[in-house]
Amino acid sequence: MEVRVEPALREIDFGRFEGLTYDEAAAREPELYRVWMERPTEVTFPGGESWPLLRDRVRQFAAGIRQTHAADKVLIVAHGGPLRALHGRGAGPARRPHLPHRSILRRPQHHRLVRRGPPGTDGERMTTIERLAHWAASLRFDEIPHRVVEKARWQQASVVAASLAGLNDSGANKVLAWARAQGGGKTRIIAGGFRAPLAVAAVANAAVSCTFDFDEILLLGHPGHSTVTLPLTLGEELGASWGDSISAQIAGNEIAGRLGLATFLGPQNGQMQPYLHCAGAAIAAGKLLGLDATRMSHALAVALAQPPSALWPSFLGPIEAKVLVAAHATAIGLNAAELAAAGFTGALDLLDHPRGFFHRFSFAPIRRGLGGLGAPGSRTRCRSSCTPAAGITRASSTRWCRWARSIREPSSRSTAGSPSSPTGSTPPSGCARARRSPPMR
Repeated sequence: MEVRVEPALREIDFGRFEGLTYDEAAAREPELYRVWMERPTEVTFPGGESWPLLRDRVRQFAAGIRQTHAADKVLIVAHGGPLRALHGRGAGPARRPHLPHRSILRRPQHHRLVRRGPPGTDGERMTTIERLAHWAASLRFDEIPHRVVEKARWQQASVVAASLAGLNDSGANKVLAWARAQGGGKTRIIAGGFRAPLAVAAVANAAVSCTFDFDEILLLGHPGHSTVTLPLTLGEELGASWGDSISAQIAGNEIAGRLGLATFLGPQNGQMQPYLHCAGAAIAAGKLLGLDATRMSHALAVALAQPPSALWPSFLGPIEAKVLVAAHATAIGLNAAELAAAGFTGALDLLDHPRGFFHRFSFAPIRRGLGGLGAPGSRTRCRSSCTPAAGITRASSTRWCRWARSIREPSSRSTAGSPSSPTGSTPPSGCARARRSPPMR
């Protein structure tokens, strides 16, 4: 078989972006980067090419192949850009449909960086998981805007208040009884007044926070059941500062919330996305365990390796198993971070592979939702409610919300879960007893 190198099939010339990571490109030319992310077929890279130029040279090559090898089989090996141009109006028979330019780039693709990591590395491309983990691992408390910290503090108060209100629920009390029976440990049970082994506490705290169903909403997910409860308790056990704990919470929020946005057009939404807690818990625990970018990448990859999903009959209506929707997933994320800390590895292309995560959980992945990490708008887009959000429980909640609002911001020098943080505060008495509502129709 004859092998020929064809310059016409080279990847698009990125011009001044050539050799940069996405973050470097965004920092150097933010407006051009924004246009590229939003309208990739309409941008011309300074000193490089545009999509129409790439398309024209590839199609000219394809036309020549049709003429000179009409009766032959030709194997074309190229990067994603040239192959997408061929898909749009390919080298095959005329019956192949023509795809509009914008639709071409919506086909499954590996959304990776031009180069892995900072300058001086080996030149390999970075996967989406690596990009997310690199951002999370590098996040520092002193870099987080005050308004983002305020939103995270309110999220803490909302989740803790919901957990305490859930003590009136029979399902929550059964979970707490189970946790107590597992023996003593070092990790605080937020609403139980006792301690348990870390793995047990991760399940119990996430479950009890779901009981009363006070949903804080960030982007298109409800990450607080894992991203609040785990940093509060694990941070306290590790002696982390409040700043480190809140940083872990915000990092977990960002990744989990964006994953929820990316899978919005899929078979599950809202609290029926337990895999968000796998990701959020892995990132939050990884931050507190001090994982570097490489091990954080593997923590996220391991957490999403066998992602759980919720079934409607066990989620809607007066079903006690509903409270476990985030619990097991939080434990998976915690275990993934601990395994990664020990050097365990996962498949880093899970969010890029055509048979990976999105193949199962999204009809049309919104990959742009995974871009622009750390933008203040995403981290502050968190809403808490003073009424149960999903119609599964009903209770008098005004006093709980007043108590949550009364919690003062702890010092960044205090430890997570100290008396100045939500877990050490005293809730109001006399809250109306929560009760299950009839099944939703």
